[in-house]
Amino acid sequence: MASNIFPRKPTRSQLLSILLFCVGLILLIRLLTEVGLWASLERLKSLGWMSVFLLGVTGLAHLIKVWAWSLAFEKKERTVGLVHLWLIRLAGESLSYMSSAGMFLGDPVKVSLLGNSGRLVSISSVVMDRAVYIFSLALFLLGGLLAHLFAFGGGSLLKVFVPAVLGVAFVVIMMVWAIRREVRVLSAALKLPFANGSARLARGREKVRQLEDYIFTFQRQNPSRFPLMVFLNLLAQFLIVAEIRWIFLAMEVPSDWFRCFMLATSTKAISLAFFFIPVQIGVFEGGNLLFADLLDFPENVGVAMALARRLFDLAWAIVGLAALALLFFKWPRASLSTTSSEGNEALEPQK
Repeated sequence: MASNIFPRKPTRSQLLSILLFCVGLILLIRLLTEVGLWASLERLKSLGWMSVFLLGVTGLAHLIKVWAWSLAFEKKERTVGLVHLWLIRLAGESLSYMSSAGMFLGDPVKVSLLGNSGRLVSISSVVMDRAVYIFSLALFLLGGLLAHLFAFGGGSLLKVFVPAVLGVAFVVIMMVWAIRREVRVLSAALKLPFANGSARLARGREKVRQLEDYIFTFQRQNPSRFPLMVFLNLLAQFLIVAEIRWIFLAMEVPSDWFRCFMLATSTKAISLAFFFIPVQIGVFEGGNLLFADLLDFPENVGVAMALARRLFDLAWAIVGLAALALLFFKWPRASLSTTSSEGNEALEPQK
């Protein structure tokens, strides 16, 4: 089983990931050379024991997202406990964070670690969790764009922010419309001309329709779950704003919640734009430097902020890799195969 996730021979995508990582590392080294490595390290040193608290804030965000994910299961269908689900999420997110494949690697790993019984239940929960995350992130970014438009919307920047606001707002409206109207987005994508020639995709259409039926039935039977999942994901996003605010306080850098919110949304957009670079090395630090300067923060504080947040993310990514090893080699698999009859019955949506 392990060989399915970690191939013995490097693939082209893995070699490309290594190349992109090296490019990002070169960019990071250049940034540190320009802004001053020791100046950034001095700011990091000022965090002191506050780092432990900030590390806990990042962990709390993970816990809130686990709570949201647990709502994508019916109680009788979730055969793993919340602690087990938390470990699975950490394992999947650590792979998403460290790989250029992102969620396309992390999400299948989550499905695999949820067990073989009730496979459709596992897949649908991961799909719903990812869809809610994307929707809440779109709302978060929309708020950030509106804040930027309010603060810097004059002059030439107006040509940038207005299209961006309209574009993200369109995505949010279309997602709401698709959910309420039960639009079959996935199966419709498999009917596009480029997909018709693939026999493998053609065989998967019926399974995709079954997945969509299950998700639509789940939504109809649990109408309050989706808004609560969105709220929890937004809460986790706003913990990032709080984390930035508290880092600035620990560094004794003048700041306010409004600018911290704009910095959080801006750097999140940078991470999304360069998701294909492992851990967004270099571009994350460059984005923090750019927007911190735009928001009139003191010189060099942007890179120090990025390094602090990266250390917290890497710490939890290491915990996630440890969780992956625990789940893959040590965790009892019996709990994943219990109630198999319930899992198989869940393959057919209730009418």
